[in-house]
Amino acid sequence: MNLRTGFYIVRKLTKPVNLKGFLRFIGRVDNRWSLLSVLMFNRPTQVRINFNGHRFVFEAVTLENLSSLYEVFGKEVYRLDVGARTILDLGAYQGYYSLYAYAKYPEAVIYAFEPLPKNHLAIQRNIAGNHLDERRIKLFDAAVSDRVGTTTFYVNPVSHMESSAVYKGNDPMDVPTITIQEIFRQNRLDKIDILKIDIEGSEYGVFGGMEDALLAQIDHIVAEIHPVEGEKISELIQRLESKGLALKSPDEIGREYLFSRPT
Repeated sequence: MNLRTGFYIVRKLTKPVNLKGFLRFIGRVDNRWSLLSVLMFNRPTQVRINFNGHRFVFEAVTLENLSSLYEVFGKEVYRLDVGARTILDLGAYQGYYSLYAYAKYPEAVIYAFEPLPKNHLAIQRNIAGNHLDERRIKLFDAAVSDRVGTTTFYVNPVSHMESSAVYKGNDPMDVPTITIQEIFRQNRLDKIDILKIDIEGSEYGVFGGMEDALLAQIDHIVAEIHPVEGEKISELIQRLESKGLALKSPDEIGREYLFSRPT
């Protein structure tokens, strides 16, 4: 990556809408100067982040990883100031939100779902490398869908964060799928305090295949809702609101949404 691109990224991060999160992120990073090698040259670098009494170490962070770390630990796009004991992390990528939730909600058990093998291995390394209690983070190699079985998953060679079962492209692969109902059954859950979902367009199928009685057992949802041809974000929001999950705060760019059930 050339200097022009690096300066463009810095300017983007320091825009007023992102500046608070950027400064918060810089304040939480131990080895701040190492970020320059990522921003300027996209050179894989170790990044150490202090958050809520935990010191997380992330190895071989690239520009793609850094943008995700910034969103989770700096901008805190999935932040919820509530108590939580059961959390689902759907589309866990490399486990950044799962580690964030591990520190922010010390009594919670996090169930993380990620179908892409490379990301799945990265989550395992992040859990083991940070010496986390595996009884509190349970990892599953599956995509959450509206049915149990398999689906074709398209791996984005440029950005693994944007790999999807909905946005078709190169590098198709078959991955196992699971439903929310089956997650409840297999793990003997009776309630989800926080459902975090970022599954690149598959969210419509997940919510569409979820019965109202099951939806009633979810207290809070932090969701990235993507534009998908043939689907309407407004209809998905209306359905969640009709089941008692009030829309609290859409993100500035209109993609991250927070829904909470009144207490």
